[in-house]
Amino acid sequence: MSPRHQVPPQGVGNGRVLLVRHGPVTAAWRGTLYGHSDAEPEPLDDVAWIGPPVDRVVSSDLSRALRTATQLFPAVPLTTDPALRETDYGDLDGRNLLDLHREQPTLWDRWLAEPDDFRFGGGETFADVRTRVVAAVERARLLSPDGVVAVVTHGGCIRSMVAWVLGASGHGVGRLRCGTLNYVELRYWDGVPVVERTNVVGVSRA
Repeated sequence: MSPRHQVPPQGVGNGRVLLVRHGPVTAAWRGTLYGHSDAEPEPLDDVAWIGPPVDRVVSSDLSRALRTATQLFPAVPLTTDPALRETDYGDLDGRNLLDLHREQPTLWDRWLAEPDDFRFGGGETFADVRTRVVAAVERARLLSPDGVVAVVTHGGCIRSMVAWVLGASGHGVGRLRCGTLNYVELRYWDGVPVVERTNVVGVSRA
């Protein structure tokens, strides 16, 4: 049985995990495949969290996620986990998307043909990302198994976690919309996750 079709094992806890996507990056980084690159985040001085109260926060250690975590949850205990970083695109990290399309016009077709196993630029596959993210989210959840844990991470990570919960492929879950500063809510029943809500607006702006 492939990892994406495995049934999540029964465990402990009836809490929730909020998979929060980081805030926007600066204009210089837009239109790039930034991946593991530490893209500069925009300031978030005008936003406030409007989602459920949170007991613990675990964040990717990349600055666009970490700044989001510290801004939205300043009084909540915070830890970082590099396993929550965006997909490693290898030597394509930081490249302009239009340039990549011109140079490698079949790149996205090759990914669509093998969405779980295609490796961008010698980096990670979707299956690689799914494996590390599922483990990282479980570690985060167990910090407060009956509470609410915010996991501040990246779009690819959120889609990979949802794919695992639903038994979906990378291709299918690529259609999941997850805007910056929005979140996906997972609810746990004896440690088994279900997708409760997706692309929920997480902040208000002053």
